[in-house]
Amino acid sequence: MYNVLYYSCTLITEEKYNAPSIKEIFNISKKAELFNQELAKLDDLIAQKELTFNESKPLIQGPFSDILTHTGQIAMLSRLHGAPIDGEDFSKALITPGIV
Repeated sequence: MYNVLYYSCTLITEEKYNAPSIKEIFNISKKAELFNQELAKLDDLIAQKELTFNESKPLIQGPFSDILTHTGQIAMLSRLHGAPIDGEDFSKALITPGIV
């Protein structure tokens, strides 16, 4: 999901998508660290730039939907493996920029 977050950042900054490959990284802790760094970068970009509807729409229909799909797949596989993830209602969550 690191690449999806990286792509999200390029949509906001309008840079060319050229994500570094992380296929050779086999350490899950290192991959999680990269994911969290990219998530923090995306959070900063969204906090700094007020996105128009036309800028937001590709993010929601593309990488954000993709991330939600992958998260659902991970939750399903975890449940099938006998380790279900507890459900949570985020509809009333406090959203604060900078807290990821």
